[in-house]
Formats: sequence, structure tokens, C-alpha cells
Amino acid sequence: MTQARGRTAPTCPVVDGREFDPLDPEQAANPYPWLHAAQAEAPVFYLPELDLWCVTRYEDVLEVLRDTETFSSRNVIRITQLSPEVAESFPDGYPNHNGLACLDPPKHDRLRKIAQRAFTPKMIASRKAEVRGLCDALVDAFADDGQCDFVPQFTNRLPIQAITRIVGAPDDRTEDFVTFAEDTVAMSASAPPLDPEDQRVRSLRSVAFTDWLRAFIAERRESPRDDLASGLIHPRTDDGEPALS
Repeated sequence: MTQARGRTAPTCPVVDGREFDPLDPEQAANPYPWLHAAQAEAPVFYLPELDLWCVTRYEDVLEVLRDTETFSSRNVIRITQLSPEVAESFPDGYPNHNGLACLDPPKHDRLRKIAQRAFTPKMIASRKAEVRGLCDALVDAFADDGQCDFVPQFTNRLPIQAITRIVGAPDDRTEDFVTFAEDTVAMSASAPPLDPEDQRVRSLRSVAFTDWLRAFIAERRESPRDDLASGLIHPRTDDGEPALS
């Protein structure tokens, strides 16, 4: 969005004397007072500290998502805190830049169709017993305690464990997927600045994980299995060429 000349951009209403800060841990845990105030008083507002606009009403959010001509997804995740010493390891850019969340039509639509053909209701149903087993194992780990902290001990763990299994990656790589996601967010432009050592450690971890991921993909290309990775790698175009590079 662009700001009209001579007009002041609307800002989010202040709640209890505090301005909206989505990076503040307390507000991240409960942003609703600020968002409710914004919906009533400034449904579209500007955050100068992060150089972004916030859209808070449902109908407006849908309009932004549907209008890909005006609102692009290309920079939704911009990695700007990658350590210079490892930047050359990503000559084609950081791996997330071709993810579905960072693409516009028509490329987004083409890749989404490939994903939908691999990630079918039948495939999901076939994993039901396996995912139930993951649920049981997580509950068994704290059942004898008579209590648990449900989010860190169950809901944070189940999705990534299930995703790792469905993708076909080894179970011992589960935490690597979590760490890679966390490092990607931490190194993004909208995240708080990292100190040089933290930036270096996260960058080196990202290189190590993507090296493993490339090897995993190469192995599945040569020896496909009954998993999502194989289902994404092996589709062909009408000309018989691989649908994905």
C-alpha cells in the first residue's frame, strides 16, 4: 500500500498506554486488545518500526489474499540476517524463497497442484494409525505424572512429528526441522537483530540442514518410497520431464 501525499498514516490505537508491538512476548501471547481496538478505530494501520501495514478486518484480509496483482507474496519472508561467511552457500537465494508462501500465481498455482496430487485425502487416511501412535506415545510420556503442560509437551510436538513421518524423513531429524524453521524466522528482516555470533551459528545450522535435505531429495529421486517427498519429486509434465527441478 502507498500513503496518500500530505496525509498521516493511521497507527494502531494505544492500549493501557502501550503501543502495539507484535515482537513483544507478552503481546504476542495476547495481541487481541490491540487488534480489537484497531478493528474499531483503525482497521488498516502502519507500523513504522517494521515498515509494514496491518490489516485486521476479515473482509479486508480476504481482499488482500485474493488480489495478487496488488499484494505480492514474494517478500513475505525476507532473510536479511544471514551470516556473510555462509551467504555463498545459497547462490540461488535462501531456500524459503521458492516456498509456496513466497510465490504468486501462476507459479504458486502450478506448484500447489503438484502438492495437492501428492498430499491426497487417501494418503492422509492411510497414516491415521501411525499418527494415532504418535499421539499415544506423547501422552504416555507424561501420563504417570498426572499432569502436563499441554502446549510444549503435546501440541508443539505432534504436528512436526507427524509432518516428519509423512514427508518420509527419519524420526531423528524431527528436531532439525523445528530448528530450521525457528532459525529462518530469527534471520528474517522482521525479527529482532541478531548478535554476530547468534547469526553465525544459525546460518551454519541452516547450511548443514539444507545440505542434508539435498541429499535426502537425491536419494528419494533414485529410490522412491511411499511418502510425500517421493510423491512431490516424481510427477512428470505432459512432455515427460520432471515437474519439479
